[in-house]
Amino acid sequence: MSVSVMLSCPPMVLAEVSDKIVSTGEVWAVTAVFSAVVGAIAVASRWWAAMLVATTISLLVCLFTLSFLNDPIFGNAVLQENGWSWFVTKIAACLLPIVTLIIVMLCTSRPKGTGFEVVRPGASG
Repeated sequence: MSVSVMLSCPPMVLAEVSDKIVSTGEVWAVTAVFSAVVGAIAVASRWWAAMLVATTISLLVCLFTLSFLNDPIFGNAVLQENGWSWFVTKIAACLLPIVTLIIVMLCTSRPKGTGFEVVRPGASG
């Protein structure tokens, strides 16, 4: 390209939409930390308390993700640049705390009558 052509054209600003949004890796990292907290609450506390925390976190992250698609211009640009795989991975990251809770509850639940039990003297059994 000649210098005269470069100087006669106004400078073009090239900015990608992906530079202005949170990366998929960052969303997965944040939800992984929250999932660890949810798992710790589930092991140490009641499952319903952990379910409230997991549902709240998942809802907030999903709303944050969907807020990008709410804008008619910016949302279309995000989907055109990143594709639907970006959207699906963000939604999967949103569900990570709930999936972690389900896995923890399945792994830590014990059937009744197993393990150590208190035996009272004189009780038949």
